[in-house]
Amino acid sequence: MSYCRKCGAKLDEEARFCRVCGTPVAGAAAAPPSAPMERRSGRPFLLPAAILVGILVAAFFFAVVAFVPFQTVNFTQSNSAPAVSGVNAVNLNFDADVANVNVILRSLPDQLVVVDISAKGSTGLFGSATNPVQVTFSNQTAGKTLTVTSKVSRQEMWPMSYNLNVVCNVYVDPVAVLNLTVRTSVGEITMNSIDAPAVLQALNLHTTTGSVRATVTDLVVFAGDVSVSTTTGNVQFTWNNAHVSGDILVNLRSTTGSVTADVTQNRLLAGNVSLDATTTTGAVNLGIDIDDNVGAEVTSHATFGGITVDAQNFNGNKSPIYSSNYPAVSNFRVNLGTTTGGIHVTAVSQTPESSVQEQVRDATMTYIRANHPETAQFMNNLSAWTGGREDTGLLGAETYIYNSTGWTVTIKYPVIPNPVYTITADYSATSTQGASIPYRVIWEGTWENGSVTETSYTFAQ
Repeated sequence: MSYCRKCGAKLDEEARFCRVCGTPVAGAAAAPPSAPMERRSGRPFLLPAAILVGILVAAFFFAVVAFVPFQTVNFTQSNSAPAVSGVNAVNLNFDADVANVNVILRSLPDQLVVVDISAKGSTGLFGSATNPVQVTFSNQTAGKTLTVTSKVSRQEMWPMSYNLNVVCNVYVDPVAVLNLTVRTSVGEITMNSIDAPAVLQALNLHTTTGSVRATVTDLVVFAGDVSVSTTTGNVQFTWNNAHVSGDILVNLRSTTGSVTADVTQNRLLAGNVSLDATTTTGAVNLGIDIDDNVGAEVTSHATFGGITVDAQNFNGNKSPIYSSNYPAVSNFRVNLGTTTGGIHVTAVSQTPESSVQEQVRDATMTYIRANHPETAQFMNNLSAWTGGREDTGLLGAETYIYNSTGWTVTIKYPVIPNPVYTITADYSATSTQGASIPYRVIWEGTWENGSVTETSYTFAQ
């Protein structure tokens, strides 16, 4: 039995410390010291980091070498379809992935179609400085129709490794009737140069990303429909006294972008033109200037956006509006639409506001004189008419009253397309008007599409 040497307390046989005072027991083995914690070395993480940095540096230098354009490009190529005896129609189908395309109608010596391609700029390691674009061109004749198909596309493996400006000039000889289809994925399409009379059976210009601009002049005769469109970009279409061989449709369309149509027509058309100008997101702008018995109807629809109209010699309020001579012998029927955007209309009819009413008046007097000869004595001085539109305060109806040497002609009609005009011609003679005895003529009838119809006639003496 052992006791603590300090306090004398009884110790257990296996005790190392006194349970009372904590004094170490003499001869007990000291507890082994706690082992120090082993530090983990940071060196194993350095290797993956170094590898990652190496990969990034290598990728950077690869991008510099592979993607940065450093080869100068100055590429040109021309393809053509020769003139063929007996050909009276040309179908052209032209496609480009990234290019600006110019369509030019011009007389070509010994050729019907010429496609000139130029590419200038630079290309990267994987590009070709001598052949930066791939050009396909084929033409075949079937009967009296020549069909030309051409496509222009980039040769680059890596789309980011080029800096090229690709321009395609497409020349077409309008000696034959033309059916033109031109498309691009990215780039502008323009058709502003028309240097010779042309007959277009069809015209289709479309780009996915880019703008389309087309101008047609009095050298152009449309024998079929027109489509000018883009998905993302603007459409600008200018019509300057072009001709038609019948009724046609002009469709102007953008999904995201503005659509602008400028129409000038002061010559009679051999048909009617339906013009649709629409976009989903963007503004629609119309400028129309007409005369020479050309009428116009303009209808506008804007879901989110306003409609502004500045019109001269047009009837109606914003939508629809009609030129005062509508319907005329030939007409533009215009439909404007946008989902998100405004519509802006500037419309001018150079025909005086009362021209149609004057035609109705004069046609009526001619009819009365031809079918009732007894009235001829009262129509010797009918050149000096006075009067015009009467403000009746009625919505949707118009009244015109004209006076001359005893005659009063009253014309009434609803403000709708192709109205029926109701006419009353009333003549009352007195001695001051050169008649020795009083006479009274009352004629009633209608005028529709240039035709006069009599409904009643009274001649009193």
